Amino acid sequence: MCTSIIQQAKNGAKVISRTMDWNQLVDSPVFIPKDYEWKSAYDNQLIKNSYSIIGAGHRLFDEIDLSDGINQWGLAVQKLTFKNGTNYPEYSKNGKINLAPFELPLYLLGNFRSVEEIERKISDFYLLDDQFAQRKYKHLELYYILIDRTGKTILLQPSGQPMRIFNNPLGIATNTFNFEQQLGRLKAYLDLKPDFENNKLEKFTSRISSGSFNGKKTPPGSYTPSGRLFRAAYYKERIDLAASEKQALNNCWRLLDSVTVPKSSKYQPTYSVYRSAACLSSLTYYFEEYYSFNPIKINLNKEASMNSSVKFYTCDSSVR
Repeated sequence: MCTSIIQQAKNGAKVISRTMDWNQLVDSPVFIPKDYEWKSAYDNQLIKNSYSIIGAGHRLFDEIDLSDGINQWGLAVQKLTFKNGTNYPEYSKNGKINLAPFELPLYLLGNFRSVEEIERKISDFYLLDDQFAQRKYKHLELYYILIDRTGKTILLQPSGQPMRIFNNPLGIATNTFNFEQQLGRLKAYLDLKPDFENNKLEKFTSRISSGSFNGKKTPPGSYTPSGRLFRAAYYKERIDLAASEKQALNNCWRLLDSVTVPKSSKYQPTYSVYRSAACLSSLTYYFEEYYSFNPIKINLNKEASMNSSVKFYTCDSSVR
């Protein structure tokens, strides 16, 4: 599951937020310094990151399994579940950066400054099944949403190698197998602008519709991937535009309220174990676990000035 929502303030500040929908909390906020070294789980290739990162993740093997984060250049990456959409090869290729699917956020944030740079290098890295991997990581059905300070927003879908790239000016992602089809279905809920319908928007925009809702459906209340996508898009069009990064962050948190999955053990195994937001201008990261009413706030520049090694942060679970 999971839902990603982006907000842009009138002054250009951008915030990418998300719910992490899983059956238990395994991640916590983490700082990863520049020059961090790790080995690919597939072939033990040594990789040295160039840039510092703040995000959410946990230790796995001799590295960090990073679910989402932002680097010192304002590039942000999130991974989401992509059930039945992945197609990983079994054999590596010479001359490629051979990676387990869970390693891609760590690799991208550690080594790239912008979405455009990643697009140019997309054929250099190769996501693989674990059949012949040095360390087993099971079949991980994942895909990725990326945004940088320019507002360029894309989805990377590993339905083949090299991965497919989709522009995502909507600034929302859930777990839909056919993203283009879901965008087409948005017409039932929103009066879409012609440039959006004709795929002429290359970057995230605060509004994709005319703002008229006459004759349109009200989005469903379900927590299915489609239900969450339509609901998030609908409320994103109706919410007041933020004037500043702080207001954009607040917008994200309120929009996430509409797609946050409550814990319901009797009926479903997954719930929103945490919510997070990364502010691209100030390089500030917010993390709130399910039982907390008090998100923790971490600034990447401040942490980089004080720490030269990996640091995990304790969360405040104020309600138990």
